[in-house]
Amino acid sequence: MITIKQVSTKKELSRFIDFPHELYKNDPNYVPELFIAQKDLLTTHPFHKHSSLQTFLAFDEGIVVGRIAAILNNNHNIFNKVNDGFFGFFD
Repeated sequence: MITIKQVSTKKELSRFIDFPHELYKNDPNYVPELFIAQKDLLTTHPFHKHSSLQTFLAFDEGIVVGRIAAILNNNHNIFNKVNDGFFGFFD
């Protein structure tokens, strides 16, 4: 059974960042992102001063089988006079 868990610990964040390496390990076209760059993007990037995101992991019997981020970009919504949400890191 697949379960979805909100990422809330450093260990879970590391699993979130590292998941594509396992998923795409046999794809000769896969170019991995730098861990430190992904961690910065998800935690300390200036985007977080005006907007927010929440990351989630999908597990099947304790093994990570997917990830996704729900993103709220307040500057986009204010500028466009909308109330949109976005998804990212959809693997």
